[in-house]
Amino acid sequence: MHGLLPHEEVVREFRDYCLAESHACRRIYQRKFFYLFTCEYCFSHYVTVIFLVITRYKLLFPDWRGYLIAAFRWCGWQTSI
Repeated sequence: MHGLLPHEEVVREFRDYCLAESHACRRIYQRKFFYLFTCEYCFSHYVTVIFLVITRYKLLFPDWRGYLIAAFRWCGWQTSI
């Protein structure tokens, strides 16, 4: 899913806007912000982080380390699909 969503026709206008802004903005932080929504690799990590925060999914530790380990595990599972 994470690899397909940035290329779907449903979000095409948003993606085109973000792509144009990632090239046209004057400040680097603005360009990077808009680039995040066009890059499949970056987008997959944001999907992972959002999923982990919403579900409060943790591995091995009940604190921030559990989130970190779960993020590495989830990103590894996404790339194997």
